[in-house]
Amino acid sequence: LGSGVTQTIAINTPMFFVNKNSTNTTVAEGTNVKVTDFDEIYDTNNAFASNKFTPGVAGYYYMEGTTSINMANAGSYLQSMIYKNGSMISFQQVVAEGTNATYSVTANVIDLANTTDYYELYIKHNLGSNGSINYSSTGRYTRFLGHKLIG
Repeated sequence: LGSGVTQTIAINTPMFFVNKNSTNTTVAEGTNVKVTDFDEIYDTNNAFASNKFTPGVAGYYYMEGTTSINMANAGSYLQSMIYKNGSMISFQQVVAEGTNATYSVTANVIDLANTTDYYELYIKHNLGSNGSINYSSTGRYTRFLGHKLIG
């Protein structure tokens, strides 16, 4: 760029990225359970609080949530769900092929948000008993992220 020329770079904010921390969350079988106890990796506009993302800026957003759990039985499922204002808007499922393995599944969605909409990550499984959400500060097995696209 020449002297006196200004270039504007678009940054897709607000943007957040959180990771399940070391607090263990028990998930009852067959129940949609909100994932809680996140550590913030990024939160450009302080829009992630109380385990939910509230954009504060209207526009189209990309949202992604990954959940992880150990599954002992082939045929068991794990579901990851993104909720908007208390209702599911995105869902993905993985079915265990083997036994005694760690499984992860990612749900994602592009959604139009107003300033007060809020997004949360949920998990569900059918292990035959309670399960525990996997977490790791380095592996980031269970995580939730999103950013503004346009709007």
